[in-house]
Amino acid sequence: MIKSRANDVKRGFELAGRSELFEPFLAQIDTVPIERKEYRKGTSFEWMFFKKAGGQVGIAQDVT
Repeated sequence: MIKSRANDVKRGFELAGRSELFEPFLAQIDTVPIERKEYRKGTSFEWMFFKKAGGQVGIAQDVT
C-alpha cells in the first residue's frame, strides 16, 4: 500500500519538513513487519501526516 501511494507519502514528509526521510523510509518499509502500537494518553509526537478519503495530504504538528 505504501508504494502505491508513494507520492502522497513523499508529500507528507515534505510538509513535515523532513523530505530527507522519504527515501530511507521507502527502502525500509518492505524489510520490517508492520505492527499495531498503542501509546499512553498524553504521548506527544512532533508531527503526523494524514490523508482523508479523496482529500489531499495534510500535516498536524505538536500532536498529543
